Amino acid sequence: MIRVLDKTLWDWMQLLFIPVVLTLGAIWYTARQSHDLQITLDNQRETVLQTYFDKMSELLLHENLRTSKRGDDVTNIAHARTLTVLPKLDPNRKRSIILFLVESGLISRKEWIIDMSYADLSGVDLSHYLKLDSVALDGAYLQGANFSGADMGRANLDATNLYHANLSGTDLFGASLKGANLTGADLTGANLSGANLKDVTGITVEKLKKQAKSLKSATMPDGSIHP
Repeated sequence: MIRVLDKTLWDWMQLLFIPVVLTLGAIWYTARQSHDLQITLDNQRETVLQTYFDKMSELLLHENLRTSKRGDDVTNIAHARTLTVLPKLDPNRKRSIILFLVESGLISRKEWIIDMSYADLSGVDLSHYLKLDSVALDGAYLQGANFSGADMGRANLDATNLYHANLSGTDLFGASLKGANLTGADLTGANLSGANLKDVTGITVEKLKKQAKSLKSATMPDGSIHP
């Protein structure tokens, strides 16, 4: 009777053990597949980035991109390539493109050869670099640009055209937006604590209060300090 019972228990253990092994195997296989997919995707993104650098370098070296004007064929090509590549990249590589454009003299305080309107810069962290004078964005034409979830802490965005720009969830702590055009801009969940919003246009104080995650100590459009 004991042997029969023992055998029965062992049979039950086998029946329970096999599904557990199969389940663990499936979990491991799925995790491995996900890991391999991430590696493949990362390699693809790196290839896209390096191809972009190569193509842009050709335009700089052989097509006089640096001395071109907006509306020139070479400028239009560079603009199209930039806007096409950005959505395919992760935030770190998007930052690499911005730094490349700055170092190449294609976006600067005096003149933006590459128009960044409607550029996808979602999630990008420029907080450290925006403290550098060479990466100032003041006066830039950023109509419709997507900065959702980006870190733009202490950025100089004075007089920028942010018409219908997506700034939802953007960290703009201590940023200066004096005189910026915020018509139709989405500031839902944006951190504007300590920001300078003096003389901004296209948005009401009521809308700022409704959309922003925080306006603590921000300078409001009329020059008053928000509590």
